[in-house]
Amino acid sequence: MTKQELNTSEYNPFYSGYLSLVSVDTELIQGFEANANTVSSFFQSIPIDKWDYAYTEGKWTIKETFQHMIDTERVFQFRCFHIARHDKTSLPGFEQNDYIVNSKENINNIESLLE
Repeated sequence: MTKQELNTSEYNPFYSGYLSLVSVDTELIQGFEANANTVSSFFQSIPIDKWDYAYTEGKWTIKETFQHMIDTERVFQFRCFHIARHDKTSLPGFEQNDYIVNSKENINNIESLLE
């Protein structure tokens, strides 16, 4: 499936900004796989001593930002599974700040995040 085959009723308008960054002829699964490699390579390029950096107090560290991306992928994968199985129950919300507070990723090692 390519982006041009998506109907605007198939996704929340909030995500249209993200979708606008994808070329219309991109096969979505190929784009997903390529992006996974790009993101992994990017985070691997960050020096280890910078992973606990946050640009100001109260903002997420690089580790927390990466964990947020991982959490979001997990949430969306579950939502895809939920929809694919025609589950009629309501999906729970995703409060990203609560997830980060409880992630404890700042005490985990970088290799576990990259894995």
